[in-house]
Amino acid sequence: MKTIQTPFALPKRASQIVATISVLLGFSLSALAVDPVIPKRLDCLLEPYEVVEVSSAVEGVIEKIYVDRNDVVKRGQLLVELDSDVEKTQVNLARTRAEMSTNIELRATELAFYQRNLDRLQALYDADTISLHVKDQAETDTSKSRLQLRNAQDSQTLARLELAKAEAILALRTMHSPIDGVVVARNKVAGEFVEDQSILRLAQLDPLKVEVIVPVEMFGTIEKGMLVEVVPEHYGDAIFMATVTLVDKVIDPASGTFDVRAELPNPGHTIPSGLRCTVQFLPKPAESTSIASNAPVEVVAEAEVALEVAEVAVAEMEVAEVEVAAEVVVAAVNDAPRLQKVAMLHAVEECTASRKTRLYSYRVLADPYDNFTGTRSLVKLLKAQGVDDLYVVASGKNRGQVALGLYHQKPYADERLDEIFGLGFQVHMDIRSEIKIVPACSGLQMFADRER
Repeated sequence: MKTIQTPFALPKRASQIVATISVLLGFSLSALAVDPVIPKRLDCLLEPYEVVEVSSAVEGVIEKIYVDRNDVVKRGQLLVELDSDVEKTQVNLARTRAEMSTNIELRATELAFYQRNLDRLQALYDADTISLHVKDQAETDTSKSRLQLRNAQDSQTLARLELAKAEAILALRTMHSPIDGVVVARNKVAGEFVEDQSILRLAQLDPLKVEVIVPVEMFGTIEKGMLVEVVPEHYGDAIFMATVTLVDKVIDPASGTFDVRAELPNPGHTIPSGLRCTVQFLPKPAESTSIASNAPVEVVAEAEVALEVAEVAVAEMEVAEVEVAAEVVVAAVNDAPRLQKVAMLHAVEECTASRKTRLYSYRVLADPYDNFTGTRSLVKLLKAQGVDDLYVVASGKNRGQVALGLYHQKPYADERLDEIFGLGFQVHMDIRSEIKIVPACSGLQMFADRER
């Protein structure tokens, strides 16, 4: 870090140099210093991602219900079983028939005998010892025996199909969970007769749906994939991050509104559904703030040369205090230096004003366990796979979870997420944001992709 100090502001020549640099890089400096306009907050409602009414496809008497209200269930878990003694007997009968092979063995033995007899008679017929009628009779008997063997094999195939049918009918007597969720209602008890009534109601609470009614004047400003700040009631000032998944294309003419849906990750079901909330849609970063995606390498190289010239010129003129950063200063602990800092220039004496800016952090977390024994086992498994840069969160809403990195650059968090998931572990991302006051001149940072 090199610093040149002088009590005055940058002269006109230095300002022109900085302006020239911004032209070379393809964006204006003023665009970097001003945050995009954030739309107003809107009311919303947190709802389960999916609600399922579990009922029976056949009539019967409930023999046992394996879950109760508020129980957490997994996809495929057995929930309800109807009385099925008759169906189990039919399955056993069909299985016995399908496994019987006596008739096939009998027909196969007969066919072998008739085939040997035909071979002997064929030799006698070739020697003109027997008549054609005797040979023809032997051939007919052999053909009939072969067809009888095939018929026995077909009968066994049908018996196996009957077994599959009986097993399918038996399967209708049991109900399994179609989702990962929570039992929110139990409408029947063991011993009751059911036809098409609901027995259980399940709700998937991870993720939650955030339903927002948006005024028509905001139509076209909200896109799928945008981030949304969600503030549930009764949670104080806690802010959660959701992602827009659906934007209605039709406006309701009566109310002049349209619906927007977002998904809010809810591992461990820490946020209950049914809460009212407020949301704020976060605008996507302006494309002019980064040249990582479309700036030619030659332009970046020219900009670096121009910046070096600017450094020398400012040093020779000994004017304003200018801070030239030699490397990227990152606030997150795990951000990799994929983006190479070209330069950061600002006059310290001109930073008398301040502005608000929103800073984001992205924490990669392993899916939580219900107890610390499971967490300790997870840490051992991760370290066995060579993942040593981890820690267990000691406090807050993620207490007891295994953290695998904290980032201020989302692409790095996404890479970490994919890396750990590729090792066979279930992970998710916890996104936080906060408003901070920074000098109005900060943020004059120009980045270019470093070749990997």
